[in-house]
Amino acid sequence: MRQFKKFLIFISFTLLFFTHIKLNPLQFHISKCYALAWEKLETSHFDLFYQQNDRLLVDYIMEKAEEDYLRIVDDIGIDPSIKTKIYLAPDKDIYMKLHPKGQMTHEWSIGSFIPPKNLILLLSPKAQKIGHPDLREIMAHELTHFIMFTLCEQKGIDLPLWLHEGLAMYEARQWNWHYGRIMAQTSLSKSFFPLSSISKNFPIEKRLADRAYAQSISAIAYIINKHSLKSLHGIIYNLINGHSVEEAFLNSLEISLYAFEKQWHTYLRRRYTWIPLLTSSFTIWFFITILALGIYFYKKRLVKQKMILWELEDQINSSISSSISKYIH
Repeated sequence: MRQFKKFLIFISFTLLFFTHIKLNPLQFHISKCYALAWEKLETSHFDLFYQQNDRLLVDYIMEKAEEDYLRIVDDIGIDPSIKTKIYLAPDKDIYMKLHPKGQMTHEWSIGSFIPPKNLILLLSPKAQKIGHPDLREIMAHELTHFIMFTLCEQKGIDLPLWLHEGLAMYEARQWNWHYGRIMAQTSLSKSFFPLSSISKNFPIEKRLADRAYAQSISAIAYIINKHSLKSLHGIIYNLINGHSVEEAFLNSLEISLYAFEKQWHTYLRRRYTWIPLLTSSFTIWFFITILALGIYFYKKRLVKQKMILWELEDQINSSISSSISKYIH
């Protein structure tokens, strides 16, 4: 009987323990993994928690975060008006452990947004073994996620992942040569992901995930550049007010999602058609031939000029010799 009571007590404490984890996994991680003294800095839209060794970074982070908040809200067209917390993790181990259990986090991640807590996690640049990432770029990316998620949560809806990520990358100014090369390869090989296939999840494999990210920012940039920022506002407004993606595109761009993708793909193929032309073996040998001919005629011209100079020198020498002979005689 006594053993049975001990067993019941053990079960009760075990259930209480795991219930606590389930109800508040993030707080459990923070309290368990961080017997650390977090410094705090408050601004209009943020509460930043950091370690003392990152003190020199925090003023810059908050100044740029406030600037980017206003810019992103202006681009999106709606202000959620909710404050968020930011944790600047001093090392990779703390950064990874700050994530709630069950949330998939890539090993190469250096910034993430935790939706249930309106929390942004950043890895300190000092913790980067190779190079220092652009902290403002990472902050703008995760801040866009926070703003978009807050708007969606207020309305009780989900946005397509490609729009979420594409907009975050656009606001963070993350288009670069790497993504340009990916889009060129994708366009020329016609290996686009249909946007509907990357609305819920991105591929786990990094090569395919990079293609999904590249397509996402490319689609957002195409909407803004070929239509307008107001058109993007219209799509977001329609989506957060319960319209489907198809309805949002019809209402804002006056074309279907399928027609949009077709136009966008055509634009990309036209943009990148010069790449195979410049990299084909015929083109390379053609330029080599032109270069060889150019060098040949250039050298021939130099030889001709030297011959002329030699003839002039001979004439001058002959004239001088003749003059000297006359003077001697």
